Amino acid sequence: MQIVGPGGAGKTTLARQIGQWAFQNGPGTGLGDHPMLPVWVDEELHPEKNPLPAVVKGKLLAALPDQEIEDDLFSALLKKQRLLVFVDRLSERSPVTQRYIETIYRSVRIGCLVLTSRTPLTIDGSQSVCIYPQPLNSATLLNFMTGLLAVFLTDASHDELGRRTKPFSSIQEQLKLGERLAALIRLRTQEGEEDVPLVPLPVRLFVEQAVRLLQTGSELNELPRSLPDVYLRHLRQVNPEDPSAQHFLDKDRMLKVAKILGKTAVGKDYVPKEFSRNDAIAELKAAGEVVSASSDPTVRLRMNGVLLEKPEGIDTRLRFALDPVAEFLAAAAYAEECGSDTDQWNKVLSQSTHAPEFQIALKLTREAYGKARGWAEPQSPQGTTVA
Repeated sequence: MQIVGPGGAGKTTLARQIGQWAFQNGPGTGLGDHPMLPVWVDEELHPEKNPLPAVVKGKLLAALPDQEIEDDLFSALLKKQRLLVFVDRLSERSPVTQRYIETIYRSVRIGCLVLTSRTPLTIDGSQSVCIYPQPLNSATLLNFMTGLLAVFLTDASHDELGRRTKPFSSIQEQLKLGERLAALIRLRTQEGEEDVPLVPLPVRLFVEQAVRLLQTGSELNELPRSLPDVYLRHLRQVNPEDPSAQHFLDKDRMLKVAKILGKTAVGKDYVPKEFSRNDAIAELKAAGEVVSASSDPTVRLRMNGVLLEKPEGIDTRLRFALDPVAEFLAAAAYAEECGSDTDQWNKVLSQSTHAPEFQIALKLTREAYGKARGWAEPQSPQGTTVA
């Protein structure tokens, strides 16, 4: 099975849910007649240096240190669908890893294999079932938003008179919030306004922020007015304001650092991926940031849950926990570089045509920055607007 979609579409979330269902499996549950043990693989693979069966077996041995697993038993567990193997973020792996998985059935039999990827792969010797999480639009946004509200507001609160209260409990309040949310995905074009596809992640962040505002007595007019601001507010909320915190970053410096690292993460192909910590430090120092053992911005962002870290040999690999955050941070970095220079905007847009999620982030960021700074709508040499 392949779960295919852009960053933030919910691929990993869906895969983990499938793993939970499989673990609880049994007669009448829908997936099969016996439980399956999910094994999560989130690393580079190689047919000789780091083959998938060795990685899976190593993870089993680490989880069951007092057990011995003979090779014949392990092969049977793989073949007879007692192990459910997940390979996450395959499209962001090296070409060697991708080619190895495409030809995995030439060397090993895996009864249940689930891949998550931005693009589908052709697996030799097996016909994949592909699942495509659908983007949100004006027709589906309200239903998804109300579902989130039901999750976030399971516990009713009380006012000063002891009456039960719950934010967004009326249809009028929900429609008002839905209108604000829909406005975030409208993009100006030559033909007027159109909606851009929206993945679930920013909707979740936006609804969380709305609930938090009302629960603290604030008004909805304090909500972000653009999708880039949704992500920036999320970054501010997870960043401590206490200067005594380890590796403290004030909010302005934190955002500056995050934009630099977002641009590092998307690289030259504008697709979020793992990156070397040494490269990240070099980029930060080139931008004038001081990095020391007691003040390391990458550590602070990791403590904030924004970055994930994975040791690898003599270096450490970093990646953003949420791909859309990296894309919008990189878009913000490019927006600041391009300013109102139409030629620079068109150059970045032309170079990133193969990265549609980054292009959406860039266009929405351009519009948000333009409104905030009073830029005139730039025109390309052919007379078409950048948006």
